[in-house]
Amino acid sequence: MLHKAGDPKDCGNYRTIALISHTSKIMLYIILERLKAKIENELAEEQSGFRPGRGTSDMLCSIQVMIEKVIESHKEAYIIFIDYSKAFDSVDHSLLFKTLTMMGFPPHHIVMIQSLYTNQEASIRWNNQHTESFKILKGVRQGCILSPHFFSLYTEQIMKETDVDQYGIEVGGRKISNLSADQDELRLSGPPSGQGASHVARTRDRRVSANLRADSLATVPPTPSYKQMTDCSV
Repeated sequence: MLHKAGDPKDCGNYRTIALISHTSKIMLYIILERLKAKIENELAEEQSGFRPGRGTSDMLCSIQVMIEKVIESHKEAYIIFIDYSKAFDSVDHSLLFKTLTMMGFPPHHIVMIQSLYTNQEASIRWNNQHTESFKILKGVRQGCILSPHFFSLYTEQIMKETDVDQYGIEVGGRKISNLSADQDELRLSGPPSGQGASHVARTRDRRVSANLRADSLATVPPTPSYKQMTDCSV
C-alpha cells in the first residue's frame, strides 16, 4: 500500500501497488509490444492519455481552440469535467475481458491477460489477525505497464456504447463529443442537450467510478442562466 496524500489513518488515501517479478515484467513487455498497434487502432483520436507523443497538453490545446470557435460563431456550448482519479480500482474484470474480445484482440493474448487477474484473493490484516479471504473482481494492477492501456480500452468501449451522436460541438465539419487524457475527460455538447449529456455521464460512468464535482458543468461563453450541477459521485 502506498500513501498518496491526506490523513494517513484514512484508508481511502492509500493506493495498492502490485509487486511483479522480473520474469513477469519481461512477459508483460512482450505482450505490450505485440498489442501496441492493435491498441492504437482501437482508441479514438480524442483520446490523448497513455499514448506516445500525446498528453494532457494536447487536450487543453484542443479545448482552447474549440472554445474560441464557439465564441467566434456566437454559439453556446456545455463542457462537463469528469475526474477518473480512482477509476483504476473499479474496472470490472469480466467487462474488461469482454471488451478485449469485442475489439478483436487475439484470443491467446486475452487468455494470458485473464491469467493475471483470475482467481485473485486478498485478506485484511488487523491487530495481527487476518480476515477471511475474498475474491478480487475489480481493479487493474497499479504498477503494471499494461494497466493504463486496459483502462483506456475499457473507457473507450463505454464511449462507443454511449449514444453521443446527439451531443458534441461541431468544429471544421466534424462533431466532437469528448476529449480525454490520462484520468481526466471532458464531455462536450451544444445546447439544449447539455443536461442530457450530463445524465449520460452520470449513468454510463458508474462502471468506472467517475467523480462529477459541483463545478463540473460549465457553459461557453459563461452565463448565469444554467443551473450548476450538485456535487455527486457516480
